[in-house]
Amino acid sequence: MVPDVKLVDWFNNQYEGVIHAAPCIFVDFPKPITMGQLRGRVQHGLLTVRIHAVSKVVNRADYSIDPAGIELHEVLVDNIYAVLQQYSATENGSIPIFGTMSRNEVEHHPYNKGWMITTQDFVCLVNQNEVSISAPITGIEIEMVN
Repeated sequence: MVPDVKLVDWFNNQYEGVIHAAPCIFVDFPKPITMGQLRGRVQHGLLTVRIHAVSKVVNRADYSIDPAGIELHEVLVDNIYAVLQQYSATENGSIPIFGTMSRNEVEHHPYNKGWMITTQDFVCLVNQNEVSISAPITGIEIEMVN
């Protein structure tokens, strides 16, 4: 978990409404996964995960933005990168579902209603291993593979 984060939630265009806690992270899946055949019964596809890092903009008396606030937002973005760069998933502790995630896009958005917003897109290769279900039918074992 990235330190000092007050909220982690699914992205649902919260910028159009009210954001109740900051800093916060919204998770989004901007592209569908198109699966392809790898070998045998194993499929693979590219997964894109978009992370929205949101921090409160604090204006000074002259309406300029405090550089310390920008620096804290950049630390939040870097911490998200550091955590996700090391993340991978396995099935049953050994079969890889996906390897490490690589960051392929970072976009800093204009200040939106008092919020600093940075989106980062992370991409990884997802493997879907064969699924076997054995069901006895009149004494015969049938293996169904989805």
